[in-house]
Amino acid sequence: MKWIFGLLLALWLAPLWLTPVLAQGGPGYPCQGCVEDRPLFTMPSSALWYALERPGTGLSITVQDGFLVGMYYGFTPTGSPLWYLFTGPLEQPEDAPSKMRVRANLQRVENGPCLGCGYQAPDFLPSPGEATLEFDQANHATFAIDDSEPLTMLPFIAGVGYARLLPSYTDYNFPDLNGTWVAVQEVPQADGNWRYDSHIGELRSSSKLDRYANWNLLESWTPLDQYVILGLYCAFNRGIPGVDDPHSHDVPDCWLSDIVDLPDRPLGERLYFPVPYANIGASRISAVHPQTGVRLTMYRLEYD
Repeated sequence: MKWIFGLLLALWLAPLWLTPVLAQGGPGYPCQGCVEDRPLFTMPSSALWYALERPGTGLSITVQDGFLVGMYYGFTPTGSPLWYLFTGPLEQPEDAPSKMRVRANLQRVENGPCLGCGYQAPDFLPSPGEATLEFDQANHATFAIDDSEPLTMLPFIAGVGYARLLPSYTDYNFPDLNGTWVAVQEVPQADGNWRYDSHIGELRSSSKLDRYANWNLLESWTPLDQYVILGLYCAFNRGIPGVDDPHSHDVPDCWLSDIVDLPDRPLGERLYFPVPYANIGASRISAVHPQTGVRLTMYRLEYD
């Protein structure tokens, strides 16, 4: 836990030009290729998030089984550190069904036990307002208190390597995805239940060009016998036959492809999942197939 407190302290003290040295900010593009009726991710990233427009201010977020615990860290008008706690379930709002949202009253406590002192119960102060945290992608959100101007929130990428991807078109670094991942398929069934399938393998980059980047998940039967099971690529309007391009010419078009056993089809079929750029994270990648409703989530095994 020491590294968490050290990073928070560094965020408070560091000026704007220094923050990329501490950890690299994640994707900041608006959601491209999103659908209107549901999110294309299963849950947002549990991580330390920072406010893009206000260095030194941010959130610590933990999500478990659809319930979010958040800690806002910032400053009082006199410059002293300030912390607020807020908790609540992640909901799919009726007015924005493609997003996930938490609304909860902020909590603040004072007069608790000091470090190394005997315990005394802290005093709970009146709530200063309501927090609204809204995710349009797993790694991209807005945060507001009451009617204040929403802040753009991005998670830090820390603990893994990163590099500039598609350098002529993107202005931030991208997490190194090479490593061991497990891909979990959630396939909807006719009775309303889900079937779960999974496979594990090494995700390796096979191409990184200025307009195209590609990774393959290799599954091995023997040390000399490897198969490409899953593919991930990001490109700019390559016009691949059979794959619609929902994105503009200004941002990358990213896709996951995986072989899925569908209930009404006897043989496995390769499905192409649109992946908004900010759904690709250092430890989790989320996608939903628009036509079949199949959910695909990739987890990096060695990250934790």
